[in-house]
Amino acid sequence: MKLAVYGYTEYGIRILYKLLEKKDVDQVIFVDNNVSKIGTKTDNIGVVSLYSFLRMYQQKEILKIIIPDYSLSTIRSMKNDLRKNGVKAEDVLIVETKSFIEKLEGLVKFSDYKCYKVPFVQYLSFEASEKCNLNCKRCDHFSNLIDNDNQESADEFTHDLELLSSKIERIGTFSFLGGEPLLNTDLYKLIYVVKSYYPDTQIIVLTNGLLLKQISTELVQAIKETQTIVRMTLYPPMKDKIDDIVQFMRNKEIKFELSKAVDEFWTQLNIEGNSDSHKMLNKCVNSDCFVLKKGKLAKCPITMNISIFNNYFRTEIPQDVLDLSDDSITPEVIHEYLYNPIKTCAYCGREKYYEWERTSGKVKVEEMLCADKIV
Repeated sequence: MKLAVYGYTEYGIRILYKLLEKKDVDQVIFVDNNVSKIGTKTDNIGVVSLYSFLRMYQQKEILKIIIPDYSLSTIRSMKNDLRKNGVKAEDVLIVETKSFIEKLEGLVKFSDYKCYKVPFVQYLSFEASEKCNLNCKRCDHFSNLIDNDNQESADEFTHDLELLSSKIERIGTFSFLGGEPLLNTDLYKLIYVVKSYYPDTQIIVLTNGLLLKQISTELVQAIKETQTIVRMTLYPPMKDKIDDIVQFMRNKEIKFELSKAVDEFWTQLNIEGNSDSHKMLNKCVNSDCFVLKKGKLAKCPITMNISIFNNYFRTEIPQDVLDLSDDSITPEVIHEYLYNPIKTCAYCGREKYYEWERTSGKVKVEEMLCADKIV
């Protein structure tokens, strides 16, 4: 058996040498597009370009490629490169390095490695609140199009995590989004739930900052105990408040990050559904921003929340999500779904940019649409 590891890195090296210990592994190569690495060798192990790998894959000289737990953007880029060049989902294995090596330790053959769950997802989000107190126009979670906040209770969220943990083994980062997550007064309970199922996962609370100085003692304690990071998106109304908020968070000894200023929003919906879904996925910045909600798993926030858009504008864009309670949703099905385009991808298109503003009055459908289809 001949295998490849994507990335001549410390993670890749550790995995490669462990693979070479297996009796049925004849050869392992590194795949890397860094020109300073291509053509080099370590212990007679070569580093080849992506295009050399693709040629070997097409000729069935290499059967599978392994992607370690790199950053979200790196994994997204690697998946795009493989997918658009014809590498099948079943031949791509995305792993968390430490746990993957631990599993290989007890195996004589690599072929004995079985995925009873999806081994690793780098990023997953959950909308702790559907409503938002900032009410951005053209929000791609469609929080400005709903009247009632349909929050999940801590018990419902626990059920979600029970389902999720039966299907996905490890998660790199779990983000609480909205809407505005600080509107959920049970957020501190939800943070503890995540840590009970995924103790090694980094938790992030992504907020607009309006309520940060009002957070409860329970939430402060949960954030500090779980090493949660609070990440604030800097929208125009908060620019003159940021110094005060930074000092407040410092006094609370909370890990705090600040995004770059957001002065514009873009829209990308194509209600005609006639974009090339493969090309759309390859250029989509949200392609690996997976979402959990009410026992369902979605490829991106738009897919998860498209029913809100449909209800508001009386459209019929498909909501292509997975029901985690369905026994037919196996690890293989989830991996295929997260790797390949879905029906909803055809309903996005080329971004159209607008200056950031709050929603005022009734939203018109044309204000939410893309500049053009992707073909």
